[in-house]
Amino acid sequence: MNTYKSTLFQTKRIPGFPSYIVTDSGIVFGPRNGFDEPLSSTLRPDGRLWVQLVAPNGTGRHKGIDRLVCMTFNGPSPTPRTRVRHIDGDPRNNRAENLVWAA
Repeated sequence: MNTYKSTLFQTKRIPGFPSYIVTDSGIVFGPRNGFDEPLSSTLRPDGRLWVQLVAPNGTGRHKGIDRLVCMTFNGPSPTPRTRVRHIDGDPRNNRAENLVWAA
């Protein structure tokens, strides 16, 4: 997995979505905009931010940014249905250090 570091943030390729990268602060970049601008996100009723990605097989997938950051920086989900917990309780704070897999 490629990792890119800057003085402001760290980025990694998203597992399962190799054409996309995410920062440890929760910003997702994709190939459509040449990685120059973040993907636009949607605020869901539960307060979580989501983006639409295209999987390698060409299908569109809506994914929670919290889940993408957690699996990219904190490792894979223990089970497919395990939810992401925001340590500070703020569902819009998608920094890697604020996310853990819920027990």
